[in-house]
Amino acid sequence: MNLSNYILIILLLIAAFFDTKEKRIPNLLTFPVMLVGLILNIFMNSLNGIMFSFAGFFIGAAVFFIPFALGLMGAGDVKLMAAIGALMGWRFAILSSLFSAIAGIIVVLGYLIYKKRLFSYFRKYFVAVVRAVLNKIYFSDRNIIGNKLKKFAYSSEIENKENEKMYVPYGLAIALGTLFVLGGNIKGYLPF
Repeated sequence: MNLSNYILIILLLIAAFFDTKEKRIPNLLTFPVMLVGLILNIFMNSLNGIMFSFAGFFIGAAVFFIPFALGLMGAGDVKLMAAIGALMGWRFAILSSLFSAIAGIIVVLGYLIYKKRLFSYFRKYFVAVVRAVLNKIYFSDRNIIGNKLKKFAYSSEIENKENEKMYVPYGLAIALGTLFVLGGNIKGYLPF
């Protein structure tokens, strides 16, 4: 293992801790790692190191920019992936983001189970489908089943649950996915 791997592991552990405990990933963590990644890559590969680090930074940030713009993740998650890319390169950033997405699904399901909201979360999406179907199909007042479905789909209890914002520590998913990629890289399973 080289110095970049050790820095990456420390970055991921601290980021996962902060994201789960404080619901944020501090800039004081990500920005120095971006700079260290650039310096290390310049030291190891001179001019090619600059391109390696910048490409990793931009690819890492770009992969998570759209989910950030849609409000699905925080800016700290984008900066964390950019720091990973600056330190480890663009190929590593792409693989890390893919495995982080897989880990994200697992983290979200685990979080919903832990918060005892899995059923209500799936119910929310079921209700959205029922509402769409009810808007397409006309139920008359004489249709008892249709009226009961309307009551269920448009109840105020479900409206309140839909408006609740749930925080999921995606920094933890990034850490898990990236550690998986790092382990595969060290063992020689990944081609870089």
